[in-house]
Amino acid sequence: MFKCAVCGKVCVYKRDLNRHAKIHDGSKNMCRICRKTFTRRNALSIHVQNCHKIAKNTPEFENAVQITDAIDK
Repeated sequence: MFKCAVCGKVCVYKRDLNRHAKIHDGSKNMCRICRKTFTRRNALSIHVQNCHKIAKNTPEFENAVQITDAIDK
């Protein structure tokens, strides 16, 4: 079992804890069309494809997504 040092959430797998930790580190994935933000890249990708009807792996798709790393601390 792996426990989040920030909020105490417990995960069975380390990969799940690593994915969860991104909600605490300031990482953001933003839709440039509607400015909605997501903690997970795949959620942003699904959003752009379904809500804005833009196909993945196209120039329009790449322009619609913004990925930022954790904020410097």
